[in-house]
Amino acid sequence: MKLRLLAAVCAISMIVFIGLGLGRVEASPTIIDFELEIEMKSGEEYEIEYEMKKNQIEAKYAVPSSVTVYGQEALPRIEAFLKQIKLVPEADKDEIMNQIFAAFQIDKKDIEEMEVDVKFDGGKRLKFEQAFS
Repeated sequence: MKLRLLAAVCAISMIVFIGLGLGRVEASPTIIDFELEIEMKSGEEYEIEYEMKKNQIEAKYAVPSSVTVYGQEALPRIEAFLKQIKLVPEADKDEIMNQIFAAFQIDKKDIEEMEVDVKFDGGKRLKFEQAFS
């Protein structure tokens, strides 16, 4: 009796395990390098840099009306910013720009130029420059 019960539990476990694999969802690509530069018509600049190199991370977070921070001190701010925008290699440039504008609460008409460069694990890249008039 115990043997039959054990066999039944094993069979159900295998079905559940296999079934879970069928609906597998792949994780978003990991960002290994991120650079954002925004030049405002007022002369102010936004600059965010994040780069993962082997076992260390280089980071810079510089936005108007905030103290520029580097390294580990910059990471929480950069991570919070990146959570606000949905970066994937196939992302639409205009959608990303609008998400960045919303994150910083800036108006497109106040921007001179913007540059975004994102490298993902697996070798994919998202890069664009946009001048505004």
